[in-house]
Amino acid sequence: MAQGRLLFLLLAALTTALLGVLLTRQPDEGSGPSAEDTTPQERPDFFLEDFELVEHDEQGARRTVLRGELGEHFPERGELAVQAPRLAMRSHAGAAWRARAPRGTADREAQSVALHEAVTIHRPATEERPRLTVETRDLHIDLEAGEAVTEAPVTAREPAGTMRGTGMTLDYRRDQLQLHAKVRGQYELR
Repeated sequence: MAQGRLLFLLLAALTTALLGVLLTRQPDEGSGPSAEDTTPQERPDFFLEDFELVEHDEQGARRTVLRGELGEHFPERGELAVQAPRLAMRSHAGAAWRARAPRGTADREAQSVALHEAVTIHRPATEERPRLTVETRDLHIDLEAGEAVTEAPVTAREPAGTMRGTGMTLDYRRDQLQLHAKVRGQYELR
């Protein structure tokens, strides 16, 4: 009986020592990623719900308005990720261009906005110009320059007809739309 108890104590001490060595041992070079190799999960540092960000011109009038259902700010990237962004931009002549998409991002300085996936841009009719609706994908908007650019397919519709092409530059401050390539149009004569 004494031998059994001694054997049990010896096994318990050996198990405890082995566990202690395993728990305090440094990982080998090839045994997996070290703490320095793993990047922490990027997390937003603040959220916005049903928000509106407004940029004013030198005279104090609204120049650009970004609205969204949800915004998450990621400090590492310096970006605001936006769900259901709606962007209103004003031309020099006062036309109100409106763009929307399922997702978007705005940079930290609010100098550019990217609209991701399916993008719709609308300019209501003015005395000088008919209404215009543009459909495309993945649009980059430089708010300082007043330009929206994509290399994706584009469809532009106005009451007189439809134009299609690949890529575009929209100078919304001057109310000018330029399709880059493979441009085709279908217009009705009245």
